[in-house]
Amino acid sequence: MDTKCLLIVYRFMFKVEKTTLELTYMTMIPVLPAPQLKMPTQSQSSTDTKMMDAAKKLEATFLAEMLKSAGFGASRQSFGGGIGEDQFSSFLREAQANEMVEAGGIRGGPAFSTSLQPC
Repeated sequence: MDTKCLLIVYRFMFKVEKTTLELTYMTMIPVLPAPQLKMPTQSQSSTDTKMMDAAKKLEATFLAEMLKSAGFGASRQSFGGGIGEDQFSSFLREAQANEMVEAGGIRGGPAFSTSLQPC
């Protein structure tokens, strides 16, 4: 396999009175290809589909917690819904997080699905 490398050149110059010393150091660093994430297709098994569903649920839960931390759905001080609004605001955040995931989310689903697969 053809491996691409990055060539790094260091050049040092030292001056001692009237003498100049030049030192050049070169090193090669292999460039690794970016990891490829598999997107679900129709031909995948039911296990892959279940993993992708679990990954979407994990992403939705993560987004719901982020919305909660951002203060989304917090009851208002004046003209708010009172204790009922506080009790049901989590359902609103979860529903909105699920819709965000269905619309594409933060693209965490494929990464979570890949990490859930056994080695």
